[in-house]
Amino acid sequence: MVSQWFVVLILLPFLQLAFTRIISLDEHFDGEDVKEDRFGIATSYVYRLTNKYLGPDLTFVSIVGYMEDGVKMDSIQGLGSEYWHFIRLGDNKYRIQNFVDDRTALDIHNDKMKNKVHMSKIGDFSGQYWHLTHLKDGSFRLSNDFSGRNMALDVVGRTHNLTMSTTAVDYLGQHWIFTKAGKYLKD
Repeated sequence: MVSQWFVVLILLPFLQLAFTRIISLDEHFDGEDVKEDRFGIATSYVYRLTNKYLGPDLTFVSIVGYMEDGVKMDSIQGLGSEYWHFIRLGDNKYRIQNFVDDRTALDIHNDKMKNKVHMSKIGDFSGQYWHLTHLKDGSFRLSNDFSGRNMALDVVGRTHNLTMSTTAVDYLGQHWIFTKAGKYLKD
């Protein structure tokens, strides 16, 4: 009996994390104000990000604390690390944070190549200022101030690793689909 309570106490924080701040799209609140910008992004929601190259079964996930780079493409499992919150900083300028750790944001390593994607502590860093380009097929291209508009978030081959690559070539790995996954509730 003691071991069962021990397991419950160990799992309780994870269950709380799994169920806080997200409400399914089937639920609605009277008087709810959902303001979408010209790209269809509502900052009051979290999104699942997939791309045209790997298809709808693999999603962009944060793995903060487990790998150096902290992001990759992985199978959809319904975990909090699959959900992303867009914080509007200005017209077509966003900070992209993961649902699991709202103290970090999607960023680019400060090196010559300007192409290594990772999660880092929120700050006034140009690698955390992301821009959307709406593409003809309905998807989006993600670029940022640090790497420049001539580079976009991309997937390297079938490795599921993420990088910034040139927009001169129209890679399908740069075509991102944002799917509303639920309501983002602030603490």
